[in-house]
Amino acid sequence: MTELQEVPGVGSSAAKRLREGRVPNAEVLALQNARTVTNMLKIDKEDAQVLIENARELYEIVWENPNRLMMDEKQVLKEKLGIMTAPYLNRITLFEGTGRLSSLWKAETNGNMDAIRAAILTTPDDIRKKRATEEWLRTRRDEVQVAKKKLEEEGLL
Repeated sequence: MTELQEVPGVGSSAAKRLREGRVPNAEVLALQNARTVTNMLKIDKEDAQVLIENARELYEIVWENPNRLMMDEKQVLKEKLGIMTAPYLNRITLFEGTGRLSSLWKAETNGNMDAIRAAILTTPDDIRKKRATEEWLRTRRDEVQVAKKKLEEEGLL
């Protein structure tokens, strides 16, 4: 989820008041109406609408431009390995000085066995991610052995 302060115009005190009003992130702010935000922040309706629109624009920019690598991986996992994944947007960061937008995407599988199969067959190149994957696989030794045996039977290992 995207921090409230990533929304242009939302500072630390406004973010605190929004969280106190059960608006924990930018995605929830994007769904609010101007009256609710006006009451929480004690600002005029036009300013509240600007904040809501900023949150919506931030969200829409990222969803209209999904991470191509993530989507390619989703397609390969499905077509080649029969592993279904559900990518989701985890966090958006706006760098105000440059206007650069960074998004962190994650994906979930239907279960541990699919996640193990994907981890075995698609080891990350990034050394930190590779180590984390290897550590996670070590905690599931029995399941990893079952997955490897099935992958060998399928001719994938």
